[in-house]
Amino acid sequence: MALNQSEWWERLSMDQKFGVYQLQKFGYDLAFIRNNPDNGPIAVVRRGVEFATVDSEGDVDLNPDIVIRD
Repeated sequence: MALNQSEWWERLSMDQKFGVYQLQKFGYDLAFIRNNPDNGPIAVVRRGVEFATVDSEGDVDLNPDIVIRD
């Protein structure tokens, strides 16, 4: 069962919420959360064909090294 955007939002840390909120000002939307065993959950945001990530500490990466499935 796929989660909707508000359900993904509730799963973010406070630091991630701040990072995602800042990116939303530039047209990004929360797409999903990827679980990373080494670094904790990673929020993935999207603006058209562009992706960015926000790690568990709220650090934003505008050029993430991730593979997105179609």
